[in-house]
Amino acid sequence: MAGLGGWADPLVHAHDVTAARARAALVVVRTEQGEARAQATLTRQVAKAERSWKQKLWHLSNRHFACEADAQSALARELKGLPMWLEVQSELVSSEHHAGKGRPRKDATPTLQWHIQATVSVKQPQVEQEARRKACFIVATNMLDSAVLSDHELVTT
Repeated sequence: MAGLGGWADPLVHAHDVTAARARAALVVVRTEQGEARAQATLTRQVAKAERSWKQKLWHLSNRHFACEADAQSALARELKGLPMWLEVQSELVSSEHHAGKGRPRKDATPTLQWHIQATVSVKQPQVEQEARRKACFIVATNMLDSAVLSDHELVTT
């Protein structure tokens, strides 16, 4: 199997498509070696993204908000770029604080400040699904007769 670099037993799915009055055969190929390589790459990317999101959430948890709505909108704004394989659990917590430094006066009333407590976790099934998706590649041909060139021969040549 010189065409696949020695990959053994590729998984092949064939589809016929018609686009712009031209017919073509598309073959989707996935191999065990390709899956292993995609899994290793994605594992590194997931670890890096998890570290980055933990840092973002740490910074967000150290911010003070005047009301619950402000805290919720800040959390929603931060979560816009969250990858599909990461999940964030969050909780909004309020605490009373006095203005100024030192001991507050007896008649001073505390104000509420809101904080976000959030944790990030990896959704392993989505990571594995994404690795399988990234391990696939497509081979296209205009040779539609499988008697002349089978899908397996197309992939290995």
